[in-house]
Amino acid sequence: MCVIGSMAGKYDRLDLIGSGTYGRAWLVQRTTTGRRYVLKEVKVSNLTERERGQAATEVRLHMETLL
Repeated sequence: MCVIGSMAGKYDRLDLIGSGTYGRAWLVQRTTTGRRYVLKEVKVSNLTERERGQAATEVRLHMETLL
């Protein structure tokens, strides 16, 4: 599941707020509203199949809370 492609142009990256083994966390700002969020960027190529499934579940859960 790629969320980044659907977000292109909708958010501006403001600052890198964290990084670790699996990826990075960015402070982003929605271009239309100015609201700020945290974007979690995960390197899925480094994950096992099970971890990829868990990451996809996490994305779905976060998206449900935003809708």
